[in-house]
Amino acid sequence: MKKLLLTLLLAGMLSACAAKTDTPQTEQETQSETQSDTQSVSQSDTPQESVSDTSSPQETSADAPSSSGETDIDPVDRRIFDPYWQLSDGDPFLFAMRDNPIDEQVPKIMEGRETTTDMKEGLYIIYDLWVAEMEHSLQQLLEAIEDDGLKQQMTDAQTAWEAATDACIRADKEIIGHDGWATELFVKFPNARIQKYRERTILLKYLLYLYTDGSVLNPNIPQFLPVEP
Repeated sequence: MKKLLLTLLLAGMLSACAAKTDTPQTEQETQSETQSDTQSVSQSDTPQESVSDTSSPQETSADAPSSSGETDIDPVDRRIFDPYWQLSDGDPFLFAMRDNPIDEQVPKIMEGRETTTDMKEGLYIIYDLWVAEMEHSLQQLLEAIEDDGLKQQMTDAQTAWEAATDACIRADKEIIGHDGWATELFVKFPNARIQKYRERTILLKYLLYLYTDGSVLNPNIPQFLPVEP
C-alpha cells in the first residue's frame, strides 16, 4: 500500500515537473511567432508605403498648371517683361523682348574683351544702344497717346526717371568708392546702368503694347531699331 502511494506521489511530481518545463517553451514559441508576425506585417507595409510615396510626384505633376507650350522665359525677365502681370504666358510680346536684337548682339560686342578698359568700352557700346532704343520707344509711345495731358505726363515722368536714375547711380558710386575703387567697379557700374536702361526701355514698349491693346490675338509688338553687327 505504501509502495502504491509512493508510486502515485512520484508520478504526480513528475507530471508537475513536466508541465513546468513545457510552459517556458510555449511562451518562447508564442513570442517568436509574435515577432515573426510583427516583422512580416512591417515588411509587407513597407512596399505599400514606398508605392504611395512614388505616386505623390505623379499626382503633383498632374495637378500642376500646364504651360502654353512656350518655354525658356527667365523668371527674372518675366517680371521685367510684364511688371503688372497683364499678359498670358504665351503672349508673343514676352518672346519678342527675350529675343531682342540688342541682347543678341551682346556676346559679339564683348567677344575678345579681356582687359578692364576693353570691357568698359564694350559695355558703353551696349549702353548707347539701349539709350537710343529707349528714346525711340518713348517717341513711339508719345505718338500713340492721343490725350495731350497724358502725353505731357508721360514726358515729365520720363525726364524725372532719367534724372533720378543718373543721380542714384552717381550717389551709389560715391558711397561704394568712398575709400577707394576696386578695378571691377569700372565694369560693374556701366553694367548696372545698362540694366536700368534696358528695363526702362522694355517698360516703355510694354506700355505701348498695352495702350494699343496688344495681345495674343493682336500681336502689335513695338519694333526695335535695327542693330548693326
